[in-house]
Amino acid sequence: MSDSEQSIEVYVGERQVTAISPGQTVRFYPHQAGRPVLSGEVISVDKTPQKELSRSLLASIYGGEVVVKQGARGALVAQDAIFRVTVKPLGEVPKADAVIHGTVRIETDLRFVVENFVYRTLSVLIRESGL
Repeated sequence: MSDSEQSIEVYVGERQVTAISPGQTVRFYPHQAGRPVLSGEVISVDKTPQKELSRSLLASIYGGEVVVKQGARGALVAQDAIFRVTVKPLGEVPKADAVIHGTVRIETDLRFVVENFVYRTLSVLIRESGL
């Protein structure tokens, strides 16, 4: 979460980006103890994947969840396509002295939930069967 702009930057994969559109409801769960859960609204979804990750906090080589490799001049190059989603917090946002890392839950329709479940189930079956 970026305090100066009062916005939340979310990075999602190629499969998730198709289920997200402006206006959807968001819940931000900060990983920092004592910070409240925030509600928000999606205000924009980048349709072009990010080649470089601008937030090192999210990079796998620094303990984050976005798989990256170190590129030329120290750039963090994403291994898979990632898309930035910008969220506007609703209501009052407590002041923060730094970027706050957290998890976001974006309300999607049932179709995406079912597709995601089927995809994960098939992935496990294929991996375990050795195909």
